[in-house]
Amino acid sequence: MMNETINGQQKPQIVRSLLGGLIAGVASAILNNVWLLVYPLTTGNEVPEIINIGSVTASSILGLFIGGFVYFVLHRLTKKGTFIFITAGVVFTFLSLMGPINMTDLPDGNSAPEGFALLTIPMHLIAGLAAIIITPKWVNRK
Repeated sequence: MMNETINGQQKPQIVRSLLGGLIAGVASAILNNVWLLVYPLTTGNEVPEIINIGSVTASSILGLFIGGFVYFVLHRLTKKGTFIFITAGVVFTFLSLMGPINMTDLPDGNSAPEGFALLTIPMHLIAGLAAIIITPKWVNRK
């Protein structure tokens, strides 16, 4: 599972990239589920049924697993794959915050409850940080 070198540049293999994304996703899922459990205790707000341990875990892992694939592709297409991945990850993370900030209705059709942005914004930040920190570190470790 070593990374190959092409023209003096390390090119991560797909398995290592996907594993990096998976590890970032699992870390994100753990932290996001801790927040899911702490949120109602600290705010007094209820968590909508649509947001639960299963949906948080699946979203965290699947999204960052796909991120691992994106990391692999970027390295195959450009010499600055890590830089582009981190830059795009920061931009995408901040763009993803627009959803919770502007959301009035949940995907199930119910109105977003009070404090919904406070519940979901930290989850988006956790996932984004996990992707841009853990994925490159895991893939490029020796």
